[in-house]
Amino acid sequence: MEDEIIGSVRSAFSDALVSLFVVGSYATYDIVDGYSDYDLLAFVADPTRTPKNINFEKLSAKYSVALKCTVRPIADLQNRILGNDRATRFIGNLDLLDLKLRARLLYGKNIADDIPEVHELLKRDLRSELRAEYAHATDPDPVKNIFVREPQDWCNYIINMSGAILLSGGVTGNKNLFPELLQSYHPDFKGISSLEEALALRSSKNILHLDRQQRMDFKVTLESFLKEYRKYFSTKGT
Repeated sequence: MEDEIIGSVRSAFSDALVSLFVVGSYATYDIVDGYSDYDLLAFVADPTRTPKNINFEKLSAKYSVALKCTVRPIADLQNRILGNDRATRFIGNLDLLDLKLRARLLYGKNIADDIPEVHELLKRDLRSELRAEYAHATDPDPVKNIFVREPQDWCNYIINMSGAILLSGGVTGNKNLFPELLQSYHPDFKGISSLEEALALRSSKNILHLDRQQRMDFKVTLESFLKEYRKYFSTKGT
């Protein structure tokens, strides 16, 4: 499958493609068949000459997995590495940590080698990025607001933001270990029960088939997680 993915991306971007990474569950082999998406992150030299999206419809159908590719200019990454005033929010310091610790190179230059060491990244302002993720998810704009999306997105948000809390301290691991890791490294964070519920729904894939009442109940779980997330980063933080 990955050879075909590389071929499709290279065909779409030609010589503008600098690096192609797998991120998320397929990068760390923490996969739930029939649930996990195959997420790609492509860095290109000239975004004006490349498509914003690639049609993976045929490959997605062939391998029964949703293939998604995010495209970013390599200049965005370089500016974030330097920490200069041209760095954009589309590549943050948490993204640098993710590339350094969890992403898997599929093709091109291993630009993760250009990223500062983890102990240097941890000196940067990561709390503001974690707060910004909360603000984005709770923005009243329906394009951004997490509550207008599907329960699967709620589930992924709880798990991914729990992982981001850990990542902000240089800690990573299998998603099923997140509750234990949070208890060890962030014992004051009170959103672990919401995380455990989300992980159980992900593992069983029941999140894909919630009835109306179950959907309402899980919305309360998301609200509880967001409340504890906000409380944690408005007080003690990381």
